[in-house]
Amino acid sequence: MSWAEEDWTVGLSGRVLQKVKELQVLKDRLSRENKQKQLQLDNTHTSLEKQTAKVNTDVLMYNFFLLKDSFSSPLSLQACLV
Repeated sequence: MSWAEEDWTVGLSGRVLQKVKELQVLKDRLSRENKQKQLQLDNTHTSLEKQTAKVNTDVLMYNFFLLKDSFSSPLSLQACLV
């Protein structure tokens, strides 16, 4: 904490100063927890994007092979033309 932040506490009672100190410690702890959770969230989001891209690629490849197989069979080709 910088000197400017401590200036406003001048003249406060000991009990109030203790409470201020407790709240500052709590704020610091919550700030660290927030950063940690944000990092976890970012990592989860990145993982989800990668998995989504892989699933989309797999679906496209599957559809491509289904389409390719349907046109490679003469019976399927005749059914499409009718």
